[in-house]
Amino acid sequence: MCYFLQSAPKERPIETDLVIEPIVNTPQTMEALNQIDHDVLGYERPADHVWLLQDEGRAGYTFKRADQIVGYGYVGGYNGPFALLDSKDFPVVLAFAEGQAAKHQRGFDIPVQLINEVAVDCLLSRGSRAELEFTC
Repeated sequence: MCYFLQSAPKERPIETDLVIEPIVNTPQTMEALNQIDHDVLGYERPADHVWLLQDEGRAGYTFKRADQIVGYGYVGGYNGPFALLDSKDFPVVLAFAEGQAAKHQRGFDIPVQLINEVAVDCLLSRGSRAELEFTC
């Protein structure tokens, strides 16, 4: 089960060793994103990444640790999808996405699977509220 969690965005700087960079559409980057999808979801979705990178309403970012891509996310008028190899990175990644919303003066809503306890706990502790239930 999934919910859209929504809040008034705030900048929430969090100290981290993650390096956040815009996604650069190169074969190496796409291979890394597909490997993350395979590891996290059990399948790859290359066509989705091509489509998401062409969406003018969103910007894609990689999250790197020690020069290795360990996650990605798309933020903008519509946030997501996000995939991270380590769920403990969700507070940093969600703070980044929320900060982008605050910077661009737009609301912050994000679809979250309830099984992702780290993300749900993080967002609820920051004052997000569930707006809409949907099947994912």
